[in-house]
Amino acid sequence: MHLRALIFLAAVAAMAVPAGAGLVSYWDFNDGTGSSTAADVVGGRTGTLTNFNTATDWVTGHTGGAGDFALDFGGTGNNDHVRVNGFKGIAGRAARTMSAWVKTSNSGNHDIMSYGTNSGGQKWVFRVNNQNVSGGGKLRVEVNGGYQIGSTDLSNNTWRHVVATWENDGSPNVQDVKLYLDGSLQPIGNSRSNNVNTNTGQNLWIGGESFGTRWFAGQMDDVAFWNRTLTAGEIAQLAAGTAPTAIAQTVPQAALDYTAALDATPTNGSWEDLTNISGNHDWAINNNGGGARLVDVTDHRFAVEKAYTFNGGSDTATTSTLETFPGNPSNDSASFEILFKPSDTAGQEILFETGGTTGTSFTIDDTSLLFSSSTNNAASQGRLTYDGVTDSYLHAVGVIERTGSGADLSLYVNGVLVDSGTSGLTDWSGGNNAGLGQGNAHNNNGNIGGNFDGVLDGFGKFTGEIAFFRFYDTVLTPADAESLYLAAVVPEPTTFLIWSLGLMGLAMYGRRRRTR
Repeated sequence: MHLRALIFLAAVAAMAVPAGAGLVSYWDFNDGTGSSTAADVVGGRTGTLTNFNTATDWVTGHTGGAGDFALDFGGTGNNDHVRVNGFKGIAGRAARTMSAWVKTSNSGNHDIMSYGTNSGGQKWVFRVNNQNVSGGGKLRVEVNGGYQIGSTDLSNNTWRHVVATWENDGSPNVQDVKLYLDGSLQPIGNSRSNNVNTNTGQNLWIGGESFGTRWFAGQMDDVAFWNRTLTAGEIAQLAAGTAPTAIAQTVPQAALDYTAALDATPTNGSWEDLTNISGNHDWAINNNGGGARLVDVTDHRFAVEKAYTFNGGSDTATTSTLETFPGNPSNDSASFEILFKPSDTAGQEILFETGGTTGTSFTIDDTSLLFSSSTNNAASQGRLTYDGVTDSYLHAVGVIERTGSGADLSLYVNGVLVDSGTSGLTDWSGGNNAGLGQGNAHNNNGNIGGNFDGVLDGFGKFTGEIAFFRFYDTVLTPADAESLYLAAVVPEPTTFLIWSLGLMGLAMYGRRRRTR
C-alpha cells in the first residue's frame, strides 16, 4: 500500500465516530428463562411477552453460545408474540430497516414484525409468505393494498438472517422495498404497487399482528430496527454474525439540507436545499446583493467554512410551509438540526419556526435555547430548554417522536441530550410559511410556531449567523445526534494528537522503506 493511501486511512480512522447510527431499537432476546419481558438494549423500549411459557419458550440463540437466548413462538393456537407498548415503529414515509434471525419449518403466512393501521398504505408488516407467488416460505412486506415478495424459501428449519429495507425516493411506494436473506438481495417474486404512509396505530408487535391471525411459528433472535436504510455491505456484516450495535456509524441523511458553504448560487436570492427533493422549499433571502450575507465562519472549533448572516431587521428568509413537503410529514415524527452563532446573549429572538402559533420553533431567550412545539390546545404544548447559550457557535438537534396520542420531545446540544419531555401535539407544522431567523409574519405579534401558550409573544428577528439548517423526516437517535455534532466539529486536540502521531509513524515507515 502506498504511503499516501496509508495516511488517508489514518486520517479517516482518527476521525471515525461511534457505532450504531440509526439503530433505534435492538431486542437481543438474551433475557433468558423466567423473564416475561424482552429488553431493548439500545432504545429502552421493553417488549412484553404475551402468551409465552417463560419456563420453556426461552431457547438457545442463533449463535449457540452460552448466554445467547432466543424465543420460541408457537404459531396459530398459541398466539405467542411480543408487544412493544408505546413504540409505533418508523412511521410516515421515513426510511427504515428491520432485521432478525429466524428459524422455522413453516412455509405459510406468519409475521416477523408489524405495526401501523390496517388501511390503504398505512400498515407495515414484515412476514413469511405463501400468497401471490409460487411456493411458500418467501419474505414479504405489505402495506395494505400493496406488497413486495422475495423468491427464496427460508423454511428449512435452520437459522436464517432476514432484512427488509425501504427508502422514500420521492414517490413513496412499497415496490421500493429491498428484501435480503442471509446477506443476499432477493430477486422479486411478485409485487403490487401502493403508496407508503405508515400510520401511528398499532404498536410494534414481534411475531404477530392485531390485523389478523398470522402468528409466527418458529424461533426468533436479535430483532433490530433502524431509522435508515442499511447498505448491502452492512447487511452482509449482520448475516455474518456482526451484532447490530457494531455496525459502523454513518451520518443520517436530511430530507431538507441547507448548508451555507455548499450553496452553489449565493447571489441569486435563494438559499437552496441540497437534496433537491422539493423545489418549493428553498429559502427566499433578501439583502444579499453580491452574496454579502454569506460570510466566513471564524469559529475554528467547527469544520464549516461559511454562514449566512442575519441583522435582526431587514435580513429575512422564508420558505413554503412544510405541510407542502412531499407526503406532508407533519403528522409523523421529525427532527431539526441547526448550527448557529448569536451576535450577543441579550434579547428574545427566533432562529426557526414553522408558521402560525401552532407548529414548531427554535428560539433564544437571552442565554436559553428553547425548542417548542404545539398544535391547538394547552395539552399539546411542549417546550424544552437549554441554559448555556453564548456568543459562540452552538449545534442543536430537536426531535419529535410521535407516540400515537402525542409525542416525545428531545433536545440535544453539541451531541448531548440536555432536555426531554412529552406533548399532546398531533401536527408539528403550522399552516403558514416557515421562517428562518424570523417569524414568518415579519413582526413581533406572537405568530410563532410552538407558541400556543403565548410564552413566545414579543420574540423578534435573529441577529447572528446560521451555518446550516436541516430537516429530517424521522426520529434521530442519541447516536445520530452525536454523529451529526462530530461531523460538524474539528477533531479534539487528543484526537488530533493521535492522528498526528499516526501520520508520523507512517512517515517513518515510508522513510525506512525508501532507505532499504
